[in-house]
Amino acid sequence: MLAHLALQPPLLIKFLAAEDEPAIGSPAMSVQTNLSGTGRLAHRIDSAAVAGAAAGRTDFGAAARRAAPVLRSADLDRQIVSVQGPIRLQDYLVTRCVEAVVHGFDLSPPSPADDEALVVAAEALLSILELAHPELAATARALPPEVWVDVATGRAPAPAGLGAAVPVMT
Repeated sequence: MLAHLALQPPLLIKFLAAEDEPAIGSPAMSVQTNLSGTGRLAHRIDSAAVAGAAAGRTDFGAAARRAAPVLRSADLDRQIVSVQGPIRLQDYLVTRCVEAVVHGFDLSPPSPADDEALVVAAEALLSILELAHPELAATARALPPEVWVDVATGRAPAPAGLGAAVPVMT
């Protein structure tokens, strides 16, 4: 899990340094499309994490410290080309927040997310539900954010009414 999380800051630096920014007018992927597409890349992502762990690249703190100055100077509206395609940097960061919150819950013992990150993750996952099942948004909103994140990612059983619509991301 740590190797998976530690992959993210170096990828961000790579995406920001890339000269092949999409042409102006290229459609950017949405947060919802990106998050919904992670399942099809799971094997590739896992293989990279295993390779990173074997090479000793599991220090998330060090990787984040290297990425912080690059990120601070970046234009959040810029499009980057991620593994899944072009996406606005701000939207890409939302997807990474979701991944960090979700995988933080996977650790043993779970690592609680700070309140702001939890709200960002819960809202992003809710936006996926709203696209496919807008009538269920109120039911999901009634759940505490941590419970909704667990339900939306299949880590907790769905309450009545949400069963057929979740998980929205695995």
